[in-house]
Amino acid sequence: MPLFFFLSGYFISRRKEWSNLIPAKAKHLIGPYLFTGIVITLLSIPQAIVTHEDAAVAAWHWFTATLYGSGLLQSYFFHIEPLGAVWFLLAMFWALLLYNWIMGQKHPWVWVILSFSIGYSVTQILYLPWSILSGMTAVLFLHIGHLSRQKDVFSYLHGKYIRIAFEIWLLARFLECGYPLNLVANYFYNIPLDIIGSMAGAFLVLYIAKRLEKNPYIGQYLTWFGKYSLIVLCFHLIELNLFPWTSMLKAVGFENFFIPTVCGKLLWATGAIFLVQRVAILRQIFGVKA
Repeated sequence: MPLFFFLSGYFISRRKEWSNLIPAKAKHLIGPYLFTGIVITLLSIPQAIVTHEDAAVAAWHWFTATLYGSGLLQSYFFHIEPLGAVWFLLAMFWALLLYNWIMGQKHPWVWVILSFSIGYSVTQILYLPWSILSGMTAVLFLHIGHLSRQKDVFSYLHGKYIRIAFEIWLLARFLECGYPLNLVANYFYNIPLDIIGSMAGAFLVLYIAKRLEKNPYIGQYLTWFGKYSLIVLCFHLIELNLFPWTSMLKAVGFENFFIPTVCGKLLWATGAIFLVQRVAILRQIFGVKA
C-alpha cells in the first residue's frame, strides 16, 4: 500500500489552491468511496435473504461500516466492523490535504515527521473514523514520493540499483520475522526497517511494471487496467464482500476453485470497467470521460 502513496507524491508538482483541491479530491476519492459503501449495503439485503440471514442486520452492518470508514480495525465500543480496501480512498484524501498544507511550510520534513508520529502514536490508543490516522501516517510516503520526483528516481530503474533494492527488500522481509508493515492498521514492526523495506519493494514493483510495459500484449492490457484502477478497486471490494465464489463454483460443478475464482474476478472487473464507461452517472462518479 505505501506504493500508491509514493506514486501519488511523485506526481505532486506543486501546492494547489484549497478552493480547487478540496472539491476535486472529494469528487475523485470520496465519491467512489460512498458509491461502493452504498452499493454493498443495498446488495447485502438480497444476499442476506438468499442465505436466510437477517437482511436488516446485514444492511445495518455495512451501513455503519461505511460511515466509520475503517479498512481493518473495528470499533469495539460502537460494534462497527471494517468496510475493507476502500479505506485507502479516505486515507489518501486526508493525506493529500495535509500534505498540501505541509508543502507551504518552511521546514516540510519537520511537519511530515510530526504527522507520521501523531498518526502512529494515536493508533496505539484508539482508531479514529474515516481512516484519518492512516492518512496522517501516509503523508511520509507522499513526501518520499515527492522528493523522488525531484531526484528523478525512475531513471535508476536498472542494473545494480535493482539488485541493491532486491537485497534490501529481502533483508527487510527476513528481519520483519513475518510481521510486515500494515498501513491500514498503522502497524510497523520496526519503523525505519519497514519504511526502507517498503520503498525498496516499491522500487522493484516499478521495475517489474516497466519491464511488463514493453510486452505489446501484457503491457497494453495492464496499462488499460491501470487506467481504470479506481473502478477495479471499488468493484473488487463489492464482489469480495458479497460474492460467495466457492459456493457458486460448487453449484456449477467445479472442484478446483483457485483458477476459476481468479478468472471470475478478472471478468467481473473488466465488465465493471465497460459498465462505468457506458453509464453516465457512473462516469461522473468515477471521473471517466465518455
